[in-house]
Amino acid sequence: MAVYTKISLQELRQFLNQFSLGNIIKFEPIIAGIENSNYFLHTQKGRFVLTLFEARTRKEDLPFFLALMAHLRNNGLPIAEVMKDNSNKTIFDLKGRPAILVSFLDGAPHDPPSPQDCYKIGQAMARMHLAVHDFPQNRKNDLSLSGWRRLAQQCLPGAEKCDPILPQLIAGELAYLSENWSRFETLPQGIIHADLFADNILFNGNEISAIIDFYFACSDYFAYDLAISICANCFDQHHDLQGAKMQEMMEGYHSAKPLSQEEQTALPLLMRGACLRFLLTRLYDWLHQKPGAFVTIKNPNEYTKKILSLREYYA
Repeated sequence: MAVYTKISLQELRQFLNQFSLGNIIKFEPIIAGIENSNYFLHTQKGRFVLTLFEARTRKEDLPFFLALMAHLRNNGLPIAEVMKDNSNKTIFDLKGRPAILVSFLDGAPHDPPSPQDCYKIGQAMARMHLAVHDFPQNRKNDLSLSGWRRLAQQCLPGAEKCDPILPQLIAGELAYLSENWSRFETLPQGIIHADLFADNILFNGNEISAIIDFYFACSDYFAYDLAISICANCFDQHHDLQGAKMQEMMEGYHSAKPLSQEEQTALPLLMRGACLRFLLTRLYDWLHQKPGAFVTIKNPNEYTKKILSLREYYA
């Protein structure tokens, strides 16, 4: 979450006239994250999160995301409710941006997650993967191999400003992944979250209370979703892979949805793909910072170090 587009109290009051949520008690920006503009909102009728979608999220994809959230919520997963206005509408235009309002779910991230947390994250992910078996919609993953190539072309001219090793590293990873990605094209596929970082999983005590931010959800390998979450949550402060955390996440997943031998074999490759994805998206944001945005730009080099750690770990 972040804030690129700023909203005044008067603009918010006008927006809320479409709902029956009572007067505003509290309204403040949510700074964490990097993709969209988010605000916490407390009214007489409850607490909510207002999201304005920025350039990376297409308006035409929003019905898919909202339908997926409703499907998962109906299957018992801790997912926010998408709020409808007085005319049953869920997607709005606000300050020239597509916008939605969802219920606020209690909880806080465990960042970094403990090994026990990783087990529960893996288990929750498996429950999501089981729940989408009858979800009727699909969405292409724009941030798979072809998307990485496109981002690399946009980032490589300025990459050395961030780190001199990046041009060679990115080119090497793209070549390796291009050669090997199709080796596992028979892996089980379905709708995945595709962004299950620690800040998108909220805990109350030791239990997961909310899974949020489904705006990268797409169709891809289930094991790739697991690889993304391992890369996001199972490295230490020096960005070295922690095998015990990875094992806990895999075992948590396996407890609800068994991992095939082929999926386990594919994980090292899928993890390198996940790391390249986040290196490139963060590098793009680092190179194209928006003046005046109320946002924390995350360091691309975290994923440079993770790629080097994976190369060594699986050498």
